[in-house]
Amino acid sequence: MPDSFLRTTETSRIVEQRVRMGQHRFARQVLENFGHTCVFCGFAPRHLHGRGLMLASHIKPWRDSDNRERLDPANGLAACPVHDKAFDSGLLMVNGGLRIHRSASLVQSIGSDERSSDYFGEGSLAHSLILVEGALPPNGRYLDYHREHVFERHVVSGVSV
Repeated sequence: MPDSFLRTTETSRIVEQRVRMGQHRFARQVLENFGHTCVFCGFAPRHLHGRGLMLASHIKPWRDSDNRERLDPANGLAACPVHDKAFDSGLLMVNGGLRIHRSASLVQSIGSDERSSDYFGEGSLAHSLILVEGALPPNGRYLDYHREHVFERHVVSGVSV
């Protein structure tokens, strides 16, 4: 193999390793900031760390963020897997006042499916982000990006929801 191929391969490995280290640092900082507690429902599996029950999620998606934004803990939320996926897929949104909003399709699902109501209905989902004492809130510009580019909006009878 040519030396240039080996240098390119080694460089790629180093870059990949640095990315993984940055992701790990981001996740640790986000989870610690929110006390390993889901900001949407309050679930806090404190004695089960490392089991995948609490995730650090980017507010402005990784693919849309620059290198600084990808590692900025203010671009993260701690969430249980169900609420993490709902937020990432645009079913949930958080406004600048930290109030939680449901998409129109999620509201419709809650109305017709008891299980959806169990996870996303009144009493299951907080009205506003749950911040443990001392937690720094997420940066508003990331929340704005999520609202404008990720949150699921539907047009119902010609009116944007």
